[in-house]
Amino acid sequence: MPFATEARALLFDLDGTVADTHELIFGCLDQTARQILGVPFPRWLWQDHVGAPLADLFSLVCSTPQSQIIEELVHCYRQMQLSLEHTIRPFPGVGQTLDDLRQRGMRLAVVTTKMRDVAIRHLDAIGFARHFDAIVGFDDCIRPKPDAEPFLRAAQALGVAPAAAAGVGDSPVDVQGARAAGMVSIAAMWGTVSRDAVLARPRRHPPFRVVGSIAVSWHQLSTSTRDRTTRFPARASQSPNRSKRSNPSRPQTESSQRSSSKAVAMSC
Repeated sequence: MPFATEARALLFDLDGTVADTHELIFGCLDQTARQILGVPFPRWLWQDHVGAPLADLFSLVCSTPQSQIIEELVHCYRQMQLSLEHTIRPFPGVGQTLDDLRQRGMRLAVVTTKMRDVAIRHLDAIGFARHFDAIVGFDDCIRPKPDAEPFLRAAQALGVAPAAAAGVGDSPVDVQGARAAGMVSIAAMWGTVSRDAVLARPRRHPPFRVVGSIAVSWHQLSTSTRDRTTRFPARASQSPNRSKRSNPSRPQTESSQRSSSKAVAMSC
């Protein structure tokens, strides 16, 4: 499939890419699991499944993942997160970047595993809703990330071909979904907690970029070069555990296969 030499649309993930919400999400997951299940939510397990729908995440720590229990967990999580939404902040430099991209005529969309209304609410909270021409949420799709469907829907909403769009995200499901849609994938390393998984590349793949700091390399987001990986230094304030985790309590062998809960389709 031929790829455009310059992308005309960028499809951004929300959590960990536009909004600095990873600690909020993990904190709500952990507190919910402790409150209802009486067990903590291991950080390494969450890091291995960043971007997965809520039902899938809670199924990982629920010994009997029945739909009623999962529903209770998801409801508790959402209520907890709602009470803390006032703490949501964007990553430094994102606002200016989005302004610059818009001025250059770039079409912008959000592709997220959040429910659409929650995504809009969070974008409104940080003042960024005005930047985006389309929002594709979990409830807009039959098959969420890492499937290609959310990305293809966003491209269609923007009126661009997949080959003229690029997906920007911090998690493996963002990179995988963009690739599956035949788009350029841009790894947003300024927010990732899954560095190794995000950087893993199959032998055959669309063009791939790695961007470390959105504040200093926004212009790189509009270009794509076939079969090239461009690396930029991570922002200075990045904490060590964002780039590489070290957890001696983590089992040496752990399957990263997602546990699916089809009975209850919930998003974060």
